[in-house]
Amino acid sequence: MLNYIKYCKLIIVLLIVSFKIMAQTNIQLILKANNKIDKLEANDFSSKQVFTVEYKDTINFNFNKSNIDLYNIGCYINDKKIWAQIWLDTGNIKVEAHTDSAKFIIDTIINSPIYYYLKGFSKEYSSLLKTKDTTQINQFLLSKLQENIKNPFSLWVGMLYLNLNQNNKNNVYPLKKIIAKQGEKFSNFLLYPDIIKRINNILSVDSINIPDFKFINRDNKTTTLILKNANYYILDFWYLGCAPCRREHKIIKQKLQYLRQNKIEIIGISTDRYSSEWKNYLSKNYYDWPNYLQAANKKITESLSINSFPYYVVINSKGVIIGRYNLFSDILKKFKIDE
Repeated sequence: MLNYIKYCKLIIVLLIVSFKIMAQTNIQLILKANNKIDKLEANDFSSKQVFTVEYKDTINFNFNKSNIDLYNIGCYINDKKIWAQIWLDTGNIKVEAHTDSAKFIIDTIINSPIYYYLKGFSKEYSSLLKTKDTTQINQFLLSKLQENIKNPFSLWVGMLYLNLNQNNKNNVYPLKKIIAKQGEKFSNFLLYPDIIKRINNILSVDSINIPDFKFINRDNKTTTLILKNANYYILDFWYLGCAPCRREHKIIKQKLQYLRQNKIEIIGISTDRYSSEWKNYLSKNYYDWPNYLQAANKKITESLSINSFPYYVVINSKGVIIGRYNLFSDILKKFKIDE
């Protein structure tokens, strides 16, 4: 009987220790609300842990995290969510914030050095971008990636680097080498599979065989695409809910004539499902260039590892990939079309 009691006590101790090990990050939110708050919400970047609770000016969110992670913290006002996305360390973190004019504003973060590290990082990175010195920008990003090799923020830096160098395979190899040092340590982090797929895709996929893919046209009919009337084709990957995509469509409309004069055709490929909203959006704005939905089977976005939008892939008439871009303005620069 005595041994049984000792055994039970040991189990209880192990359970307590296990719980403490799992719940390693406590975020205490202190929110000064200038509006009527319906609910508070906090989740990690992968949305594996989501907490939605009734409003209190001080509340604790416990996350099972053993490393730096990215969090969305915010609230609902009249069923509309306002939030901030912040990197935080593990441990007991205090977040002081307030609402103002339907905005969720971070005032102070206590016990999380990564938050202020990122502020310095963003300031220096923005300054370097203005110089347009790609060598210096790349050196900065690779050094920060190495500096954060033991935490998932490195993947975020890696994505920035990849976006800038997706058309230069020689520059992608150093990124692959550094990320490989981590092994699968951060395989559960949402960015990990994306960056691995994109690196491998950029280094291995040189062309697209367009006839292999099916698309849905404005009449809701399945079709294939034939490349025959232009020297180059810009594949514009987008979806209705993407505000940057819609903004760039206005620019595309303005430059459409110049593109066609240079024998450059643009083809819109949406990830939406067929709907009157999608069709009306194109008609209402007089977007008369070819626009399609990708069919459900064998999606071209999956073949090209496209997970962020807008995203542009420039190919020639044979389907050879000439470049990948996140901004339409960069395509105009490539083809020397005056913005």
